[in-house]
Amino acid sequence: MKKEIEKLCFAGLKLHEEGKKSKFVQPDGSWFCLDLKRIKVETWQNRGKKGARISNGCEVLDGWLLFPPGGVNKNNDIPEGIPKLVSLRDIALLNKNFEKELLTEPKNQGLINAIYFTSKSIIQGAENLGIKSLTKPKSIIDFMKMYTTKII
Repeated sequence: MKKEIEKLCFAGLKLHEEGKKSKFVQPDGSWFCLDLKRIKVETWQNRGKKGARISNGCEVLDGWLLFPPGGVNKNNDIPEGIPKLVSLRDIALLNKNFEKELLTEPKNQGLINAIYFTSKSIIQGAENLGIKSLTKPKSIIDFMKMYTTKII
């Protein structure tokens, strides 16, 4: 287990230990726990970037956990065109694009809705993985929801 922790820290995650629990903290303060007995971690370094591949299908890149996106509606559909792995850092980037689109005239409602559903999918994927402290990303989603239209 100690080797797995060292490998995840090499990839940029910060470790916060509370008794027997090990929390891995991302740069935005969100954290998650991994069952270290059930996973294997491989590290890599390329052109100044450090990362790790986790046997559960996730990856770590420069301190950010990359995870599969989640579904956004009753059918658990993942929005079209979304990458196989996403991170919470993507929410901030999408929010910037969302705010720019709100300021343009005429507004592209299809793009606004697509950004909202992509962001919602990222949050759902994070919740499925058990990432905690999602208050800021959830407030961004609530803000976006005010400007989206219902899809028939």
